[in-house]
Amino acid sequence: MRVKKNLDKIIYDQIIDSFILGEYKMDDAISLDVLCEKYEVSRTPVVQAVKLLVNDGVLEKLSNGRVVVPTFDQNQIKNICDVRLMIEKHAIEHYLSAAADVSSLLDQLEICAKKCEEYLDKGDFLELSKTDLRFHRVLVSGARNEYLSELYKRIQGQFLVANYLVLPLRNRNFRSTVDDHYKLLEYLRNKDMEQSEKMIAGHINNIFYIITNQK
Repeated sequence: MRVKKNLDKIIYDQIIDSFILGEYKMDDAISLDVLCEKYEVSRTPVVQAVKLLVNDGVLEKLSNGRVVVPTFDQNQIKNICDVRLMIEKHAIEHYLSAAADVSSLLDQLEICAKKCEEYLDKGDFLELSKTDLRFHRVLVSGARNEYLSELYKRIQGQFLVANYLVLPLRNRNFRSTVDDHYKLLEYLRNKDMEQSEKMIAGHINNIFYIITNQK
Protein backbone atom coordinates (compact mmCIF):
# COMPACT_ATOMS: atom_id res chain seq x y z
CA MET A 1 0.00 0.00 0.00
CA ARG A 2 2.80 2.40 0.91
CA VAL A 3 4.54 1.73 -2.42
CA LYS A 4 1.32 2.44 -4.32
CA LYS A 5 0.76 5.68 -2.41
CA ASN A 6 4.34 6.72 -3.01
CA LEU A 7 3.94 5.97 -6.72
CA ASP A 8 0.76 8.08 -6.84
CA LYS A 9 2.70 10.97 -5.32
CA ILE A 10 5.66 10.50 -7.66
CA ILE A 11 3.37 10.67 -10.71
CA TYR A 12 1.59 13.68 -9.21
CA ASP A 13 4.89 15.51 -8.68
CA GLN A 14 6.15 14.68 -12.17
CA ILE A 15 2.98 16.05 -13.75
CA ILE A 16 3.35 19.22 -11.66
CA ASP A 17 6.92 19.50 -12.98
CA SER A 18 5.57 19.21 -16.54
CA PHE A 19 3.17 22.08 -15.88
CA ILE A 20 5.91 24.31 -14.49
CA LEU A 21 8.06 23.49 -17.51
CA GLY A 22 5.20 24.56 -19.79
CA GLU A 23 4.72 21.16 -21.40
CA TYR A 24 0.93 21.53 -21.45
CA LYS A 25 -1.47 24.12 -22.81
CA MET A 26 -4.83 25.23 -21.48
CA ASP A 27 -7.65 22.98 -22.71
CA ASP A 28 -5.27 20.11 -23.50
CA ALA A 29 -6.97 16.71 -23.17
CA ILE A 30 -5.33 14.42 -20.64
CA SER A 31 -5.07 10.79 -21.72
CA LEU A 32 -4.55 8.31 -18.90
CA ASP A 33 -3.13 5.79 -21.37
CA VAL A 34 -0.56 8.30 -22.58
CA LEU A 35 0.45 9.06 -18.98
CA CYS A 36 0.78 5.34 -18.23
CA GLU A 37 3.06 4.95 -21.23
CA LYS A 38 5.04 8.09 -20.44
CA TYR A 39 5.76 7.12 -16.83
CA GLU A 40 5.88 3.38 -17.52
CA VAL A 41 3.40 2.50 -14.77
CA SER A 42 0.06 0.74 -14.49
CA ARG A 43 -3.22 2.61 -14.71
CA THR A 44 -4.00 2.64 -10.97
CA PRO A 45 -1.34 5.14 -9.78
CA VAL A 46 -2.05 7.38 -12.78
CA VAL A 47 -5.78 7.41 -11.99
CA GLN A 48 -5.05 8.28 -8.35
CA ALA A 49 -2.56 11.01 -9.29
CA VAL A 50 -5.05 12.55 -11.73
CA LYS A 51 -7.76 12.50 -9.05
CA LEU A 52 -5.45 14.44 -6.75
CA LEU A 53 -4.64 16.93 -9.52
CA VAL A 54 -8.35 17.46 -10.20
CA ASN A 55 -8.96 17.99 -6.49
CA ASP A 56 -6.11 20.52 -6.37
CA GLY A 57 -7.42 22.51 -9.35
CA VAL A 58 -4.55 21.63 -11.67
CA LEU A 59 -6.78 19.48 -13.90
CA GLU A 60 -10.50 19.54 -14.58
CA LYS A 61 -12.87 16.60 -15.00
CA LEU A 62 -15.74 17.38 -17.38
CA SER A 63 -19.30 16.08 -17.08
CA ASN A 64 -18.59 13.56 -19.86
CA GLY A 65 -15.70 12.08 -17.87
CA ARG A 66 -12.91 13.66 -19.96
CA VAL A 67 -10.00 15.18 -18.07
CA VAL A 68 -8.54 18.42 -19.43
CA VAL A 69 -6.23 21.24 -18.47
CA PRO A 70 -8.45 24.11 -17.24
CA THR A 71 -8.86 27.21 -19.36
CA PHE A 72 -8.87 30.59 -17.61
CA ASP A 73 -9.63 33.94 -19.20
CA GLN A 74 -8.19 37.21 -17.91
CA ASN A 75 -11.08 37.87 -15.53
CA GLN A 76 -10.79 34.39 -14.03
CA ILE A 77 -7.05 34.80 -13.58
CA LYS A 78 -7.74 38.11 -11.80
CA ASN A 79 -10.21 36.35 -9.51
CA ILE A 80 -7.69 33.59 -8.75
CA CYS A 81 -5.05 36.21 -7.88
CA ASP A 82 -7.53 38.14 -5.74
CA VAL A 83 -8.42 35.06 -3.69
CA ARG A 84 -4.77 34.12 -3.38
CA LEU A 85 -3.98 37.62 -2.11
CA MET A 86 -6.86 37.57 0.38
CA ILE A 87 -5.67 34.29 1.85
CA GLU A 88 -2.02 35.33 2.09
CA LYS A 89 -2.92 38.70 3.66
CA HIS A 90 -5.15 36.93 6.18
CA ALA A 91 -2.27 34.61 7.04
CA ILE A 92 0.03 37.60 7.55
CA GLU A 93 -2.53 39.35 9.77
CA HIS A 94 -3.02 36.22 11.86
CA TYR A 95 0.71 35.61 12.07
CA LEU A 96 1.58 39.16 13.17
CA SER A 97 -1.27 39.39 15.69
CA ALA A 98 -0.59 35.97 17.25
CA ALA A 99 0.65 35.93 20.81
CA ALA A 100 2.35 32.56 20.34
CA ASP A 101 5.99 32.17 19.34
CA VAL A 102 6.09 31.92 15.54
CA SER A 103 9.87 31.87 15.13
CA SER A 104 9.70 28.35 13.68
CA LEU A 105 7.52 29.62 10.84
CA LEU A 106 10.02 32.36 10.07
CA ASP A 107 12.79 29.79 10.08
CA GLN A 108 10.90 27.67 7.53
CA LEU A 109 10.33 30.71 5.33
CA GLU A 110 14.00 31.62 5.53
CA ILE A 111 15.01 28.08 4.53
CA CYS A 112 12.75 28.34 1.46
CA ALA A 113 14.10 31.80 0.60
CA LYS A 114 17.71 30.60 0.82
CA LYS A 115 16.93 27.50 -1.24
CA CYS A 116 15.38 29.71 -3.94
CA GLU A 117 18.55 31.81 -4.05
CA GLU A 118 20.69 28.67 -4.31
CA TYR A 119 18.62 27.37 -7.21
CA LEU A 120 18.81 30.80 -8.88
CA ASP A 121 22.61 30.70 -8.68
CA LYS A 122 22.59 27.20 -10.19
CA GLY A 123 20.11 28.16 -12.90
CA ASP A 124 17.74 25.42 -11.71
CA PHE A 125 14.49 27.27 -12.40
CA LEU A 126 12.28 24.21 -11.98
CA GLU A 127 13.37 23.60 -8.39
CA LEU A 128 13.30 27.34 -7.73
CA SER A 129 9.68 27.52 -8.88
CA LYS A 130 8.67 24.54 -6.75
CA THR A 131 10.38 26.05 -3.71
CA ASP A 132 8.65 29.38 -4.38
CA LEU A 133 5.30 27.56 -4.28
CA ARG A 134 6.37 25.95 -1.00
CA PHE A 135 7.36 29.35 0.44
CA HIS A 136 3.82 30.65 -0.04
CA ARG A 137 2.24 27.46 1.36
CA VAL A 138 4.39 27.85 4.47
CA LEU A 139 3.28 31.48 4.74
CA VAL A 140 -0.39 30.45 4.62
CA SER A 141 0.23 27.74 7.21
CA GLY A 142 0.93 30.61 9.62
CA ALA A 143 -2.82 31.16 9.85
CA ARG A 144 -3.02 27.78 11.62
CA ASN A 145 -6.24 26.94 9.79
CA GLU A 146 -6.28 23.59 8.01
CA TYR A 147 -9.38 24.49 5.99
CA LEU A 148 -7.75 27.67 4.75
CA SER A 149 -4.63 25.71 3.81
CA GLU A 150 -6.74 23.24 1.81
CA LEU A 151 -8.50 26.08 0.00
CA TYR A 152 -5.16 27.73 -0.72
CA LYS A 153 -3.78 24.48 -2.13
CA ARG A 154 -6.56 24.47 -4.74
CA ILE A 155 -6.14 28.18 -5.52
CA GLN A 156 -2.40 27.65 -5.90
CA GLY A 157 -3.10 24.74 -8.26
CA GLN A 158 -5.28 26.94 -10.44
CA PHE A 159 -2.70 29.71 -10.28
CA LEU A 160 -0.03 27.24 -11.36
CA VAL A 161 -2.01 26.59 -14.56
CA ALA A 162 -2.70 30.28 -15.23
CA ASN A 163 0.89 31.23 -14.49
CA TYR A 164 3.27 28.60 -15.84
CA LEU A 165 1.34 27.73 -19.00
CA VAL A 166 1.39 31.37 -20.09
CA LEU A 167 4.82 32.66 -19.10
CA PRO A 168 7.78 30.35 -19.91
CA LEU A 169 10.46 29.88 -17.24
CA ARG A 170 13.10 31.42 -19.48
CA ASN A 171 11.16 34.72 -19.57
CA ARG A 172 10.89 35.12 -15.81
CA ASN A 173 12.69 37.53 -13.49
CA PHE A 174 13.60 35.10 -10.71
CA ARG A 175 15.95 37.62 -9.13
CA SER A 176 12.90 39.69 -8.29
CA THR A 177 11.17 36.63 -6.80
CA VAL A 178 14.12 35.92 -4.52
CA ASP A 179 14.41 39.57 -3.46
CA ASP A 180 10.69 39.71 -2.66
CA HIS A 181 11.05 36.70 -0.36
CA TYR A 182 13.81 38.36 1.64
CA LYS A 183 11.95 41.67 1.83
CA LEU A 184 8.82 39.97 3.10
CA LEU A 185 10.87 38.06 5.67
CA GLU A 186 12.37 41.31 6.92
CA TYR A 187 8.95 42.95 7.30
CA LEU A 188 7.56 39.88 9.09
CA ARG A 189 10.50 39.76 11.51
CA ASN A 190 9.92 43.45 12.26
CA LYS A 191 6.18 42.75 12.70
CA ASP A 192 5.44 45.44 10.13
CA MET A 193 1.96 44.48 8.97
CA GLU A 194 1.48 47.42 6.61
CA GLN A 195 4.69 46.79 4.67
CA SER A 196 4.19 43.00 4.73
CA GLU A 197 0.74 43.30 3.18
CA LYS A 198 1.95 45.93 0.72
CA MET A 199 4.83 43.63 -0.26
CA ILE A 200 2.66 40.56 -0.89
CA ALA A 201 0.08 42.63 -2.80
CA GLY A 202 2.77 44.07 -5.05
CA HIS A 203 4.26 40.62 -5.59
CA ILE A 204 0.98 38.98 -6.64
CA ASN A 205 -0.36 41.93 -8.63
CA ASN A 206 2.90 42.17 -10.56
CA ILE A 207 2.65 38.50 -11.54
CA PHE A 208 -0.95 39.04 -12.67
CA TYR A 209 0.12 41.99 -14.82
CA ILE A 210 2.95 40.03 -16.42
CA ILE A 211 1.01 36.86 -17.23
CA THR A 212 -2.07 38.66 -18.55
CA ASN A 213 0.08 40.79 -20.82
CA GLN A 214 1.56 37.61 -22.32
CA LYS A 215 -1.83 36.52 -23.67
